Amino acid sequence: MRWIPLVCALPALVSLACDDGAPPVDTARPAAVDPVAILEFIDSRAYAGPGWRAETAEPRPETTAVSPHDRVQVFQNEALITGRQGDWIPPDSMAVKVMYDGDQIVGHAFLWQLPDTVGITWLCYGPTNRCGYLERAHPRESPVFGTGSAVVCGQCHGGLVFTEITP
Repeated sequence: MRWIPLVCALPALVSLACDDGAPPVDTARPAAVDPVAILEFIDSRAYAGPGWRAETAEPRPETTAVSPHDRVQVFQNEALITGRQGDWIPPDSMAVKVMYDGDQIVGHAFLWQLPDTVGITWLCYGPTNRCGYLERAHPRESPVFGTGSAVVCGQCHGGLVFTEITP
């Protein structure tokens, strides 16, 4: 019989003891489709990690005269970057828009095209006019949240993601 020193066997034993059979957590997406899980995802900055890309290295000025978001940095997941075809947004496409006043982050806008769902799911929080024209402020505690044109995000965007990142 061959003996393996305990120090060599310990990592394997810990690994076996910790494997509860549950699938690994996918940190490249929110844990659920609800404001709390989406805000936790935003707070973790997972949108700046693997499976995601930024349009620009730093925040940039808004590129259209009609957007309320002002100075932003936009992140998109690979499903959106590589799968979009014209106006078609593939399932599991996600984007996060970080909104700034100067160098200070003042809000976030999030979109998620859920599989088997008509309309994009939206979440937005920020100061007055950042989550829709002539709107009130939407604090983190009561963000804009909903699907399709039921929320102001969907009324402006329809089913479109205006920022494109080259695949």
